[in-house]
Amino acid sequence: VAGATLMAAGASAPELLASFLSLFVTKSALGLGTIVGSEIFNQLVICAGSIQSARNSRLKLDKVIIIREVAFYGLSLVLLLVALSDRQPADDDELG
Repeated sequence: VAGATLMAAGASAPELLASFLSLFVTKSALGLGTIVGSEIFNQLVICAGSIQSARNSRLKLDKVIIIREVAFYGLSLVLLLVALSDRQPADDDELG
């Protein structure tokens, strides 16, 4: 588990740095596109890699794990949509 956590942090570090720089230095929306695009790519590559490496062309999937992962992924998408639907600027936002 610790190794997987370190690998995930290492793989996401360049993306995180690019997002922070685009948000705080250049003040652009590039960070959102970077995160969403990377998530879509990761989902597709992980699914394709799992299918490609399956022995005997069959995957053994645990129904409980699939339901849990799909539920949390759906929740994250709903939270992203809620966050993006807020178009009211805060009182301390710059009007630039």
